[in-house]
Amino acid sequence: MITADDHVIFDESLTANDPLQPVELDITGVLRLTLSDTRGSQDATCLRRRSP
Repeated sequence: MITADDHVIFDESLTANDPLQPVELDITGVLRLTLSDTRGSQDATCLRRRSP
């Protein structure tokens, strides 16, 4: 989840196995941008991806 000044601007479930995708958000004038991990008790998985 991504919030801007305490307003949710992106809330989509993604996993480490999902393909990379761009996310475009207008953060003009935002004072606080917060990226939250909302997986709960699931362990984080880190995968290194190489550019083609």
